[in-house]
Amino acid sequence: MDLKAQTKIERLDWLLVIFAIVYALLIIAPALLSQEFMLMPLMTQGDALDLIAPLILVPGYWLLLKTGAKPAPSQKEILIFLLFVIIWVEGHGMHLASNSIARLAKEIPDGQTAILTNFYDEKLSHYLWHIGLFGLSGTVIYRQWQNPTADSSPWGYEVLGGIIHGVTCFIDVVESATVYLSFPWLLAIVLFGLFKGKKPWQRQPMLRFFWTAYLLAILLLLAWGIYWGGFPEFSQLGIID
Repeated sequence: MDLKAQTKIERLDWLLVIFAIVYALLIIAPALLSQEFMLMPLMTQGDALDLIAPLILVPGYWLLLKTGAKPAPSQKEILIFLLFVIIWVEGHGMHLASNSIARLAKEIPDGQTAILTNFYDEKLSHYLWHIGLFGLSGTVIYRQWQNPTADSSPWGYEVLGGIIHGVTCFIDVVESATVYLSFPWLLAIVLFGLFKGKKPWQRQPMLRFFWTAYLLAILLLLAWGIYWGGFPEFSQLGIID
C-alpha cells in the first residue's frame, strides 16, 4: 500500500471514530440535560441541543456516503439518501416538539391532548426516527459493498468507532422502545456482513464499522432482555428522567 492510500484509509478511520463520538453525544446528551434553557424556560437544555442534531448528523452521514467509496454517489443513491434524511428529520422534529409538550401535558394525563402528544412522542416519531437512521446506514453500507476501497486495511479505528456506536445504538433502541423494529435490521446487517462481506472484508471499513456496532448492539439487547425479562426503557427504571 502506498503512502497516499494509507493516509486516505487513516483519515476514513478517524472520520468513523469522530462520527461515532458526535453521534453518541447528540443522541444521548439531550436526555440527560433536563435543566431549563435560559432563552426559553419551558424548553430544556437538552431540547436546545437536540435542535442542532440534524445540522450535524446529516452532513456526517453525507461524508460517510462520499468518503467511503468511489466514484461519486449516483443520482439514485442521492435520492435514496435524501428519502431517508427526510424520514429521519421528520421523526426527529416530531419527537423534539412532542417530547417538550409532553412534559406539560402530564398535568392532564387523561386528556386528548396528552394522548395525541404521547402518540407522536413515544410511537410515531421513534419509528420514523429509526427507519430514517437505519436507512441511512444501509445506504452507506450498500454503496461501499458495491464499491470497495482500492486498498485493503487492517481492523483499526473503525472498530473502536463501531464499539462506541454500538453502545449508543443499544441505548437509543431501548429508550425509544423500538426493539421489535430495530432488532431485525441489526440482525440483517450482521448476517449480511458474515455471508456477503467476507471476500472484500478488508476493503470495506464502513461495513466493518456498522457490523461491529450492530453486533455489539444485538448482544447488549439480548443481555438486557434476558436480565429484565423484557425491554424496559431506562426512564421506566429511573436511570434517567
